[in-house]
Formats: sequence, C-alpha cells, structure tokens
Amino acid sequence: MLGWNRINKVVCGIFLAAFIAYGVLIIYLYHYYSVKATEAKQSLLSQYHEKVLTLTENKIKLLYADLSANSDDKTTISVQNHNLVLCANARCAHYNLFKLESSIKQILPDFINCRIELDENLIYSNAQTTSYQVEAARNLVKHLKINVGISISDTYWGEQERLIWQPFWIVLGCAICNILILLLLYGGFHYFLTKKYEQRYLDKYQSELSEAKVGYEKELKDKDTYFMQKVWDSNFNKQKDLELNYLFTQAANKIAFDNGLYEEFENIDGYKTNDAFRGGMPCSIILYQGGNREPVNISKLAEAFTGRFSNEAENISCTVTNSIKTHHFSSEAALYQIIYSCISYLFYILRQQLPKSQYSIRLYIDKNDDEKLVLKFIFDGAAFNLEEDLLKMSHPFFKSHSNPFILDLNQVFSVLRSQGFSCSISSDGKLNTIEIVEGDMDDRHYTGDAPNNIILLSSARRRKK
Repeated sequence: MLGWNRINKVVCGIFLAAFIAYGVLIIYLYHYYSVKATEAKQSLLSQYHEKVLTLTENKIKLLYADLSANSDDKTTISVQNHNLVLCANARCAHYNLFKLESSIKQILPDFINCRIELDENLIYSNAQTTSYQVEAARNLVKHLKINVGISISDTYWGEQERLIWQPFWIVLGCAICNILILLLLYGGFHYFLTKKYEQRYLDKYQSELSEAKVGYEKELKDKDTYFMQKVWDSNFNKQKDLELNYLFTQAANKIAFDNGLYEEFENIDGYKTNDAFRGGMPCSIILYQGGNREPVNISKLAEAFTGRFSNEAENISCTVTNSIKTHHFSSEAALYQIIYSCISYLFYILRQQLPKSQYSIRLYIDKNDDEKLVLKFIFDGAAFNLEEDLLKMSHPFFKSHSNPFILDLNQVFSVLRSQGFSCSISSDGKLNTIEIVEGDMDDRHYTGDAPNNIILLSSARRRKK
C-alpha cells in the first residue's frame, strides 16, 4: 500500500493546488469587478452632477447680474407661481422655472433623478425621492447657496451593473465546472487505484489474518486462564492477609498482656479493662503524647492527604483545605494519625452505602479565635444526627483493616476528649459535619465510656519510670 499512498498524496496535492489557484483567481476577479462597478457609478453621478450644477449656477448668476447687485447686498429669494423671484436693493428679477426645467431635461437622461435647491427653496425636482447618491452644495455669491442632489434609477443601474459583472460570472462558472471535472477525475482515479490495490493485497491479508486469528485465539485463551488465576490468587491473598493481620494483632495483644504490660495500663487513672480485652480484642497504638508540642507543617499535611485519598474510590472524592500554614501539636505523627484515621473511617462508612452514588469528603483545617486547632470534616450520604449512630461502625471498621495504628472514630474521640478536645457531630439532612476543636490542657478529662482497646505509649513510659 506504500505506492498507493504516495500516488494518492501527489494527486491530492495537485487537486489542492488547483483549488487554491481557482479560489485566489475568483477572489481577485470579484474585487476587481466590485471596484469597477463602484467607480463606474461614481463617475456617472459626478459627470451629471457637475453638468446640472454648472447649468443652474450660470442661470442664477445671469439673473443676479440683472439686478446690478454686488456681493455685499442682502438678497432674498422666493418661488411664486413657478417663477423664481430674486430681490436686492429694492429691485426684483423674475425667472420662469419652466425654462430651467427645459434646459435640464436637455442634458439629463431619464434614468437620472435630480433635485435643486436655492437657499433651501426647491426650484427643480424630477423624482419623488429624498435620498440621493451624490449631494453637494456650492456658494454662488455671499448670500446665495445652491444645493444639487443626483441619483441613478435602480432599474437602469441594475442593468448596467449586470453588464459590468457579466465577465466575472462567466469566469466563475468556468472555474466551478473545472473544479467539478477535477473532482470527478480524482474520484475515478481514486476508485480505480483503490480497487487495484485492494485486489492485490486482499488475498495476502486474508491469509495472514487467518494465521494471526488462530495464534491470537490460542494466546488469548492462555492469557485469559493466566489472568483469571492471577485475579483469583490476588483476591485470595488479600483476604488471607486481612485474616493473618487480624490474627497477628490478637497474638501481639496476648503477648503484651502475658508480659505484664497490660497491668501497667490498668493502674493508670481513667483506663480500665474489661472481659472483651482479656478475651483477645485487638488494640490500637496511640501516638498522641499530651506533654509534647512541636510545629507541624499543615500545608504539607493537606497536600499529602489530598494525594493519598484522591483515587481511593471511584465514587468518593476527598479534598483537604487549610487556611493555616503551621501549628504546634503533640507531634506530626500524632496529627497525621488522627486525620488519617478519621478519613479512613468516613471512607469505610460511605462504602457501605449505595455504590452507584457519588460522595465527597472535605476536611477544613483552621484556627479559632483562641488560636486553637479546628478540624472540620464535612461529608454527604446518609444523615447522622447522633454520635451513637456514627460510632456504630467502629467495631466492623476496626476488624476490616487490622492495622494497630489506624483508630476507629470512637477511639479518636476518646483520646482527644481525654486531652481537653471537644468533638461534636451534626447534620442538616444533606451534609454531615464532624468538628474537632483543640482545648486547654486544664480541660482534659476521661470519659466513662472510653474504649478499652487503646495503648498509650506515653502512659506506659511514665509507669515504667
């Protein structure tokens, strides 16, 4: 097909060049005849306008001379009974306008419309029109001004314009015929070569296609079997990983309990055990340390979490917006852990709702008037008016990941409230809001319903000391 493509390009180039040449020629001729028609019309109007103006000027000057008036004498003009009356220095001269009309008809053809005014007094008109194509005034003497308007009849000029444009239409018709002939030739040439090359390569391509089809079917079957096995293995491994991670977490908790670490937590004020913990409930490791304060780059945090969760789910979008650049917190890791846990929890909740719906999670990081940190999570989906409703998913969420560093929302609220934070949940029916506001250390307290599966590393260190 390489030869066919080369020939096709050459033929297309020739046709395109011919089309451009015809286009340029037509544009040039159109401009030429347009200018020619305009100039012919202006020349004709100017010619007759000058004739009428000269004739009328001579007639008025002769009448003015009969009065023996000079240019400074005030002159009055009026038209009475088809007579032009010109008065100066108490003397008046009369001129029959029928004579002016007869003289003008001798120099003007029927297709010229004319109107003559002398100091705004109409002295001649041969058409019922107020629009003239050429209209100019001239001062005869100091007190006399003549105004002459000339136009050409539309019927006459239409005929003249047709004669002027006739060569252009002939050339345009020939150009269109030539372009159509070229199109027909190109179509026939293209059809002939296409058929020729199609027949030449059809058998070859069909043979190669049959061979390729057999090979592709075999390869596709092998790949399909391979990838189905890979998908099965991947899903199976993921499920097993969750089960193993859950098992490992339970084993780690049991080891910690058997080695006496749990007894150290049991003696810390505000933290009590129950049978669920002793029975193997997995714990979360809290990175928040109440006595520490270090600067945290909030801009970097917002960028990191936006990138982390932007493609987490096709039907759930997540954005993090900050209006502050830095803030002092227990530690960078602790703040990351709290935000990461809350967003992961909200993703888990929204995944349990209608999968075909689109959801959004927005986090706003700001400070209040007291320079305290404010985290505001806004998400849609089902309405949560009570804190208990939102926290119901804590245990299933905890079991879904088996990661000791990801907290459920109940754990987050418990730890933060014990450090003086306020945590609230509200809904307007369309959007749900979780607001976490940093408080003073003097306001910290332990809630009676705090979860028992929390490991505070800072508390363990204080006990060991």
